[in-house]
Amino acid sequence: MEENTAVPLELEGGKEDGMQHERQQKMEVVQGHFSDNKESPSNSGLSLSLRYKLWELVRHILPTGCYAFGGPTAHLAVFHDLFVKKLRWLTDKEFVDLLALGMTLPGPTSSEFCIAVGTYRAGVLGAIVAFLCFTVPSFFIMLAAGLGATHMDPNHVPDWMLGLAPAATALIFVAFGRLGLKIVGDSALNACISLIAASVTLLVQNDARIPPRSIMWILPLMLVVGGSLTLAERKYQNRRRRREGAAAVVVEDQEESGLEGRSAASTNGGTGTEDAGIMGSTDVSSDTYDHVPVSKWSSLVAFLLIVAFLLYLLVNHLAKRVEPPLLHVFSSFFIVGITIYGGGQVMLPLLVSVAVDPGWLSMDQFMVGFAIVQMTPGPLSNFAAYIGAIYMGVPGAIVGVVGFFLPGILLIIAVLPLWERVRKIPNVRPFLAGANATGLGLILAVGVALFLKVVRTPADAVVSIVIACVVGYLNYSSFKGVVFGALLGFLFSPTCLNWGQQAYIAITSS
Repeated sequence: MEENTAVPLELEGGKEDGMQHERQQKMEVVQGHFSDNKESPSNSGLSLSLRYKLWELVRHILPTGCYAFGGPTAHLAVFHDLFVKKLRWLTDKEFVDLLALGMTLPGPTSSEFCIAVGTYRAGVLGAIVAFLCFTVPSFFIMLAAGLGATHMDPNHVPDWMLGLAPAATALIFVAFGRLGLKIVGDSALNACISLIAASVTLLVQNDARIPPRSIMWILPLMLVVGGSLTLAERKYQNRRRRREGAAAVVVEDQEESGLEGRSAASTNGGTGTEDAGIMGSTDVSSDTYDHVPVSKWSSLVAFLLIVAFLLYLLVNHLAKRVEPPLLHVFSSFFIVGITIYGGGQVMLPLLVSVAVDPGWLSMDQFMVGFAIVQMTPGPLSNFAAYIGAIYMGVPGAIVGVVGFFLPGILLIIAVLPLWERVRKIPNVRPFLAGANATGLGLILAVGVALFLKVVRTPADAVVSIVIACVVGYLNYSSFKGVVFGALLGFLFSPTCLNWGQQAYIAITSS
């Protein structure tokens, strides 16, 4: 009897110890999830409640929207430090994958990366929360700047703001130089695409016979043409390499094995090996983002919304309908948001055609706003809030920002669950190379056009040249460059030294 009672007690004690150990492990996992310094990757946090995940996004991304100065490159450095090193929401591989997604899809790269992280953590609601937290702080700054600019004479810039526009123009040329080294490289085709795109843009935007509504479609079409050219070149190069490789295999087999050996190699090994190599380069991995908390229905709805918006814009353009003002603001910024790649200065040519050419604001107001947005944290794309506020006040600012960012949000939701497969489509990278080269040409075109319109006096030219050297050569931030440009412009102004204020071309009324 004693032996019979001892065994159950021992087993029971073992069970209790096992259950206690299991409970302790669960508590450690939960504590690890709720710790800012948890060591587990983002996937292991799927058991967290949606409410807490959304709160985490607010708690960590909202401060980033308040202090992330310096443009997309600086934003991505901040995100890597936050999401990979500090919070460990992402591994380095996941960070690179999401960054590739943001660079592949149209829209501002750093903003789309932030939206992708929100989607990756908390689905559709996470995308919206991440967008709002990163965008709202600088949105209010640009809204206030736009409302203030409505009280400014469009044809007269105050002396204390004279240096802003030349400084902003210098930043455009600095961006062109830096991006040119990366995008063009040693590719003659990319260089030609950039120069042709710049020439066409200058001709189109300064032709009074072409209405602004048509320009809004011509510039995106140029991106498609540029991407198609580099894609065609890549296909041609691949075919030529395959032919040369096949010829080399034949010659080698003839030398080593003679006619019979060559025939056997061609039948059994040569073609099969080469085909396997080609298929291996385009093989689609089954390692998809199945753990992304976005349902297939949500992705499908997002995709259908994009198609519906595009069809509406196309039909409206062909029918030449006059939209209500707010709807027109939304449509215009939606076109910009779904056609630009990289954000930043790439959006300027389209924004000029959307906002300046129709008369929403003057070129001076445009350049002052661009200088101000360089000094704010968060995405440069909040420039849309400034333009919308000048044109239609607070409603225009809200609708403009929503229209600009909505394509990116919908595309992230639609593509992210399938991104592991989409990114391995062999035609994506070559096409983007040409689209980026075209975008580089658009930056050059808008830089030339704005320089001719903004730099009117020797003082303006000096400010622009000095700021280009300070930012481009000395590597000072855009924020410091704009501040220094404003101070230098005010120093040269009639209020202070009155140096170099005579216009290059005297404009007189007959």
